[in-house]
Amino acid sequence: MSDKPCPACKGQRLKPESLAVTVAAQNIADVCKLSVSAAIDFFDSLELTEREQLIARGVLKEIRERLHVHDRRRPRYLTIRRCG
Repeated sequence: MSDKPCPACKGQRLKPESLAVTVAAQNIADVCKLSVSAAIDFFDSLELTEREQLIARGVLKEIRERLHVHDRRRPRYLTIRRCG
């Protein structure tokens, strides 16, 4: 056992391939560190091309719905990681 973060993921607990995927310069670990209200703002302010909107429509709808459920039920300062 070691208290040092993994050098590959820097303590984010995801494979480098997963961390390499970004949306608006944020990877999944970065987004999970956001508070629920900040995540709502992040997803609401995404600027996507028409093609990207078509591809992401269903996923973004689901993400936004789940964030709003958490926003109504839990303290706003919690991060997404702590809500799941």
